[in-house]
This record gives sequence, C-alpha cells and structure tokens, in this order.
Amino acid sequence: MGHPFPSLKLSGAILAGGENRRMPVLKPFLDVGGECILDRTIAVLGNLVDDLFIVTRTPSLFADFGVRCVPDSREDRGPLTGIEAALEAAVHPRVLVAACDMPDLSVHAARRVAGSADNDAWAVIPRVNGRLEPLFALYDRRLLPRIGALLTEGRRAVHPLAEDAHVRVLEVSAIGTDGKDPFRNINTPSDLVGGPVPVRGTPGR
Repeated sequence: MGHPFPSLKLSGAILAGGENRRMPVLKPFLDVGGECILDRTIAVLGNLVDDLFIVTRTPSLFADFGVRCVPDSREDRGPLTGIEAALEAAVHPRVLVAACDMPDLSVHAARRVAGSADNDAWAVIPRVNGRLEPLFALYDRRLLPRIGALLTEGRRAVHPLAEDAHVRVLEVSAIGTDGKDPFRNINTPSDLVGGPVPVRGTPGR
C-alpha cells in the first residue's frame, strides 16, 4: 500500500464495534451508491497507511475482507474503547481512525487530516461547522494514559480529548472536492436517501 507522507508512518483503524441499535442492518455492509461502505473505507485508508485493521468484537463477520481484526480493549463498548484498542494494536505510533459508517469518506479528506499533524500534536480532530468529528481523526499513542484515565472514570465519549492541550482541532469544510460530505455518517434509515436499502452480507443483530 502506498503512503503519501514518507516521513510519517501511519496505521489505520476502522471502528466496527458499535451497538448498531438504530439501524436494522449492520452499517458496514450497507451498499450506498452501489458501493459497500466497508469496501470504500478499506480502499480509502489503504491508500494512506501500511498497517490497516478493523476493531471489532465479531471478527468472523469481517473474515472475507482480507483485513486483520483486533478486539476492543475493554468490556464496555464505546468509541473511546475502540480508539484505545486501535492505539494498542497499531504497528505505528499514529493511527488514522475512521468509523465504519461513513459512505462518502474520501482520500482527499483523509490526506488533509493525516497531513495536519506535527510532532507536537497528539491528535488531529476535525471540526465541521462547529461539530467535532472524533471518529474520522488521527490519534497518537501518547494519548493512551489520558484515554485510560477517562475510561477509568466511566467516560466513553471521545470529545473530552479535544480539550487536551496537545490535541489539534482542525477546522474543515463539510463539502469535499466531489461535492459530497466526507464526514457524513449513517445512524438510522432516515440518513439514507433513495428508497430501499440494498444490503450486503449480514442483517443487524
């Protein structure tokens, strides 16, 4: 796999450990615009990293995608747990994280996030129209103690990390070069436009 930043080796993690409660099918397997969301995410991150994996509690569901799977680091589910697991499992100190439900994820947007880090940045979290997007962001292993402390306090959300002095918040436009929103994610059937949802693979649990 190629890498656009020779001086900055990256791992890539696709977070696929969510509860999926608001969607009747598993979101990574949705076909949106004729393309499986997970196939697109693998292709986008695969253009940027040389170490790619999926964080999931159900690795058997992803066996056909040719990507290694790692388990969540703790029993409690949540995005912060997934990020902790990604940082612990990654080959490189920095990990480009993407949720598994972003159908318009683009190489252009991922390059901008990954390329906005310097040596002092422990994370780069985009902010789109005032809304943080911590599940399409870059994280450094130096954040592990902070993440562990938050999880020990029972906090599962990622947003508190943005308050850390070492974290860079990147102001970005929601519109990509192709006119789509690369930060859009799918939570409910109403987030999908165009009628019935074509589905690849496994129905929701």
